[in-house]
Amino acid sequence: MRAKLVYGIFDSESLWREKNIASLPAIKSYSADYVKHMDELLFVFCNRDDKLFTRRKMNLAHIHYLRSIGFLFENIVASHCHDEESLENTLIKESVYIEASEISSYSVLDKTSQVEKKYTLKNALPSYESAVRVNSKLFSYEFSKQWDANYKGVLCYSADQLLTISQDLLSDGIIIKDFFGVSGKGNLVVHSKGILESVYRHIKKQEGRGMATQLIVEPFLQKETDFSCHLSIDMNGEPEILSVQYIDNKGLSYKGSRHVHNSSFIDKLDAAGYFDTVFHACKSIYKHGYHGEVCIDSMILADGSIYPVVEINARKSMGLINTKLDHYLTQHGYSSYLTFIDLQWNTHFTYEQFLEVLHRNKLLFSPNERGVIPLTSNTIMNNSSSGKGRLYLSIPYQPNEHPEYLSEIKALMNEMNIKTY
Repeated sequence: MRAKLVYGIFDSESLWREKNIASLPAIKSYSADYVKHMDELLFVFCNRDDKLFTRRKMNLAHIHYLRSIGFLFENIVASHCHDEESLENTLIKESVYIEASEISSYSVLDKTSQVEKKYTLKNALPSYESAVRVNSKLFSYEFSKQWDANYKGVLCYSADQLLTISQDLLSDGIIIKDFFGVSGKGNLVVHSKGILESVYRHIKKQEGRGMATQLIVEPFLQKETDFSCHLSIDMNGEPEILSVQYIDNKGLSYKGSRHVHNSSFIDKLDAAGYFDTVFHACKSIYKHGYHGEVCIDSMILADGSIYPVVEINARKSMGLINTKLDHYLTQHGYSSYLTFIDLQWNTHFTYEQFLEVLHRNKLLFSPNERGVIPLTSNTIMNNSSSGKGRLYLSIPYQPNEHPEYLSEIKALMNEMNIKTY
């Protein structure tokens, strides 16, 4: 098997988005501090000889732990990688020694082909332009208009149009979507005229500075279940379903993924023609020049009907990461629940101490010990000066059970004077 160069930039949407487009109001968050270090999560796509290129060197204790449970890869990092600079720019500017023959990136960006060329990696990647096209919410909108007779989304290209369109839909609430919005950012639920007018003024002010407006307005729908279908489209346009995952959301923000083991749920989707719609989406994606990994977010509505395409993400995804963790844990009789815990502290601690405390309390997974798998270290330790971070983890559970250990982990963190929320 040929070695791969694995790397990723998790805020890809911000790099696909044009700079002169008006943005929706957003609460300032420290999330950008850890998003740039989520590249560590991509170790799940590595085999023994693969090279995982990350913005910061992974914590050695974390690497040793992952190797001890069977994740064998080499972590490499550039000698200089500024937080403001993309990983791809770093790979292009520096001569990083990489003994690999293929590329496996989180997404296709404007410099991905240059990385492939510089390191003579042999892939037939889709073009940057096709990746941008199929990842735009405009593409999801156009597909839904064509294939879902009940779809009620409306395109909006000015603040004035936003106000007019939204007032007619506001009684049951609306969701306003940026063309390149992502979980928790670039999507806004509005239930009141006052909030709508505030959004209008925010957009109008940006238009006054010469910025363009590109939004989609949809009715806010009451839902029962969020889920996603993960696929791979090969070079010939043939799609393969890799998994179907439940998604845990808090509002519009992602909280976790777990495999759908309920065969009656899959049967319901199949009987309703859901997978036919998914395959039609893949054909359209391929027709527009893209092949590779795809995630299609979907919903079961409160009335039991299926909303097949909430959005299309033509890249790797959190659900696909969990699919890989599922494959690993299957050999031990478990499935994976991928989630995270937000942390805040005002005391000094090291990652080594954290792993030791988990191990001592029998909460650290090993083939002989059921516990959790910490998936990241730099999302915590590189933010130590701010006293805030986020721990991504996999919670192994058996298909007939509910994922456990989250409360135990939080209690343990609190004993270390680390707040969890």
